[in-house]
Amino acid sequence: MTFRILSALALSLSLWTPTAGATVLAGTSQNTPLPFHQFNTFAQIGVQTNGNRAEMGFLFTVPSNGPDYFLDSLIVPLRSITDDNTVRFSLYDQDPNFLRPGSVLEHSEMFIGEVYTYSLRTFLFSGNTKLEAGRNYFLIGSITDPTSQGIQQIDWAGSSPAATVQQFYRVTPPGGWNTITNSNGPAYQINATEGESSPVPEPNMFPLLTAGVFALVVGKGLRRRRNRVF
Repeated sequence: MTFRILSALALSLSLWTPTAGATVLAGTSQNTPLPFHQFNTFAQIGVQTNGNRAEMGFLFTVPSNGPDYFLDSLIVPLRSITDDNTVRFSLYDQDPNFLRPGSVLEHSEMFIGEVYTYSLRTFLFSGNTKLEAGRNYFLIGSITDPTSQGIQQIDWAGSSPAATVQQFYRVTPPGGWNTITNSNGPAYQINATEGESSPVPEPNMFPLLTAGVFALVVGKGLRRRRNRVF
């Protein structure tokens, strides 16, 4: 009896499945593919003549009135105009005391050959890093392995139409974060998957479950009466 009731419950629950899948969590546009301004450069990632690295990125906030997410990918329009270079985007949480990048949570790298035309680049992440609702995060780009000495430069195209982006940048060494809010900032799009929660049947499923259990109980009682010997 118990086994049959549990089986009926499992079958009923299988009819209800939560909706999930990657979504555009944040960005300068919700449209896909990501629109950008082919002839306007609004950010640079690079290496200076003395070997210092110029890192550039932006702040984004996970909506507080929704679920947690898991980071899937970052899409940005880039070009490498000085040489072939490996570009890394690092995901940071927020410093506990200031509005600036704190600790690196994970990163994604891509090799970009020398080219003078912008292309959309998709940086793939593990999908295991949780982005908590209501919290600030940062995605910061850098050149990790310059192929030659001297100035190295990765250009980052601007948003189209114009979108306000709070940018964060630093030069390492010596380090130290700076920020600027650009009304026509670099284009970007973050894709993430909504965090799964324990499946809860929708309200209209409870009558179905109740009816199923009731039918099993009544059916068991009737069989007992039919088999009773007087």
